[in-house]
Amino acid sequence: TSDISDFGVDVPFVISAPEDSNYAGGNVTLEEKIEFFQRPFKVSEETGASSRRLRIMLPTFQDRLSGGSLSAGIGKDITFSAAFYPNMPYDEIQERLNYMYQRQWIDKQTKHINFFATFLNVEMGRPRLQSFSLTLSFARSGDVFRKLRTDTIFLSFWSGATSMAADAAYFVLLMIVTVLEIRDIYKLQQKRKLSSYIRTGWFLLQWVTILVGWGIILMYQYLNLALGSLQDDLDALVDAQSADIPAETNLLGGSFIDNTSTWAYNATYLAIVVAQFHLLLMMRFFVAFRAQPRLGVVVNTLEACMLDILHFLVILFPSGIAYAISGCFVFGKRLEEFSDIKSAIGYCFKILVETEYDWPELSEEHYWTTGLWVWSFMVFLAMLMLNMVLAIVLDVYSEQRKSAGKSESITETIMSIWTIFRNRERWLGTRKIMDVMKDAPRMLTKTEFLELFPTMLEKQSSIIIESCQLTAQNIHAGPEQMKHTMRMAMALKVAMDDVGEAVDQLDGGTYQNQENLSQLSDEHWAYQIQKELTMQNHDMMNLQWQLQQLNWQWQAMELAHGKGAVFNMNGEEMKKEPLKVL
Repeated sequence: TSDISDFGVDVPFVISAPEDSNYAGGNVTLEEKIEFFQRPFKVSEETGASSRRLRIMLPTFQDRLSGGSLSAGIGKDITFSAAFYPNMPYDEIQERLNYMYQRQWIDKQTKHINFFATFLNVEMGRPRLQSFSLTLSFARSGDVFRKLRTDTIFLSFWSGATSMAADAAYFVLLMIVTVLEIRDIYKLQQKRKLSSYIRTGWFLLQWVTILVGWGIILMYQYLNLALGSLQDDLDALVDAQSADIPAETNLLGGSFIDNTSTWAYNATYLAIVVAQFHLLLMMRFFVAFRAQPRLGVVVNTLEACMLDILHFLVILFPSGIAYAISGCFVFGKRLEEFSDIKSAIGYCFKILVETEYDWPELSEEHYWTTGLWVWSFMVFLAMLMLNMVLAIVLDVYSEQRKSAGKSESITETIMSIWTIFRNRERWLGTRKIMDVMKDAPRMLTKTEFLELFPTMLEKQSSIIIESCQLTAQNIHAGPEQMKHTMRMAMALKVAMDDVGEAVDQLDGGTYQNQENLSQLSDEHWAYQIQKELTMQNHDMMNLQWQLQQLNWQWQAMELAHGKGAVFNMNGEEMKKEPLKVL
């Protein structure tokens, strides 16, 4: 219903006349005191309420009414409010509470009662306002539910020079990252590679980090602007309390508590956004760690096993939900942990991670049913499923570690960075080296490499050559060697099939000259195979030449000293006996 009249039971209640000694800031008439006592029973225009809401429907539909939700009473949703001030005399507080009780301010139609209080704390760090909210909800069954909430809003934006320096560093770094990312997008657009870059996960992570970072800055600035008006309200309230203005004529307290509750509520959610932003930065750091080979092993392991873990969760998640629902049926009527589905899921996850549970409490009723539930849960989920996750991660980690080989440690990386910084004036950049290497042959000797970069420092050339040798060793020692071998085997198979087909065509007189490999471009796969076969043939020829030289030296020794000659470490001949060849 819609009703703007006062509510409450009409009872004979005599309001005592105010005393002149109650307040030092002024006197109050009896009419002002009566109006102050009757104010909680009136629909307040300041709260934006247009009428009373009476309970004339089922409780399940009451939340759809304005002021009917559990959070009712915050800000504009308060319909009937009563304010008590710190300077009110104790006798007057008791009299007003008794008046509200006699007129049934809390009646059968009451659904929620919200208690608000604001505390000024200037003793712990920055000055702050702490908002306290206690909500009591009444059910028709007689149950009373409670919800307690505390929020904090700081009256000073920075705690000192350190805080200001940290915020300035954050702003500068965010600006640099934003400018660099925009520059990279512009260059990719010039090269017509922007579409492929947008589809990568790094692009999404980078721009979500940037947008959320700037959003946090804007929200903090908006909150800082609001602190100005809140500070003015606080100063006015403090002045009113210092002057001991009568509570009957003081209208500052209610609006100040409403504003403080609203801004403290917003500040709390801003803190939650900042907390989640740190987790986003952690993911970005994981991606950046790939620049260091040893740290990249951990990141590559997490990325490689992610798909397997997602498939594993498809089995684990329904199994955990099934045990939670089963626990609700078995334990829900007597244990709070299984009173609803959300609590049961949380408690099952706790048992899964900690592998600890209260057996006497669980088995207090239906012993064998409880035993079947607990033992199957521990064997199937805690022992098998959880260990399977560890097995997946460890298996992928061993492969990634083997692929990394003897890579650069983090200490060596730090030393390399220091070396680059110390020789930064003569150190050649990576982009310049790559531009020169585009036109260089695929295989280079050390001399040929130094001829391409005559001004390169000896330290830098040594680092590059050692890195190339280490990379080659890792490739030949790791799983890439198997891929390379299989590729060569397939190339030989294709070549032999072509030779056999050419022989058959020659025999039948239908042979036609094929495309010359020397005319193929560098990007053609056949040209690449030809170059690999040439390198393999070159290595085999060098090995054959070394073996031939060793054979000649052995024959010369036999001619000089005879067969079976044995020498000590000084080169002196010791004895002659037939040489046994194993």
